[in-house]
Amino acid sequence: MSLSTITTYLIFVFVLRASGQNTGTITGTVTDQADAAIANAQVTLSSPGEPAMKSLTDPFGEFRFGSLKSSSYRIYITMTGFQTRTIENVHSDGLSVSNLPPIVLDIAPVAPCPPLPPSRPDITNTEREEGEPSAIIGSVVDDQGEPIPNAAVTLTRPPRTTVVARKTTDAKGNFRFRNLPPGMYTLRASVHSRADFIVEGLTVRPNELTQISPSLVLHRCPPNAPCKPSYTLEIQVLCL
Repeated sequence: MSLSTITTYLIFVFVLRASGQNTGTITGTVTDQADAAIANAQVTLSSPGEPAMKSLTDPFGEFRFGSLKSSSYRIYITMTGFQTRTIENVHSDGLSVSNLPPIVLDIAPVAPCPPLPPSRPDITNTEREEGEPSAIIGSVVDDQGEPIPNAAVTLTRPPRTTVVARKTTDAKGNFRFRNLPPGMYTLRASVHSRADFIVEGLTVRPNELTQISPSLVLHRCPPNAPCKPSYTLEIQVLCL
């Protein structure tokens, strides 16, 4: 590095410090034990005496906090189906970008699920079939709440591109995946001319019925604009 380059950098740093600007950045990626990205994990960044900042990981599991002053920070990560992860003493110099190594979340231990309510009008098709160890159920509707039949519903597991099961919704817009091995899944519902609906972090455990609630709403794509998918984290787990 030439002397002029070093001098220019030092002048730049001096000007930033003199102006009181905070330009520090902390970035990172959240993955599971199979090195698959975890989207929609909540990441909280805190520092003593400062308001906490929150962000959700993007579809690639990445997060970014900017405009940070020089300080030591604490990162707290939560995601449905995973154990909470805390990282202490993450330092920012208030000027440059700090890229953290991948942050791996462990799957949460199996916990007893609540008993199936004797009467729930919003829960349908919950009878356990003979030999069925676990299942995922849900429904797909349009913007007016009307059922969408023949919508494509797929389940993937890490790596994300591997499809493990496919279904189409019935005449009432319902779908059911049977006899699923325990693990983490991503569900995608799609139909022509409507935006996909994606459910991240579906945890399937033995002898549990996982209901996606409320219904997945597939909005009609706007004309001459990108058709962006929707997401949900509202998932009910019921004992079979």
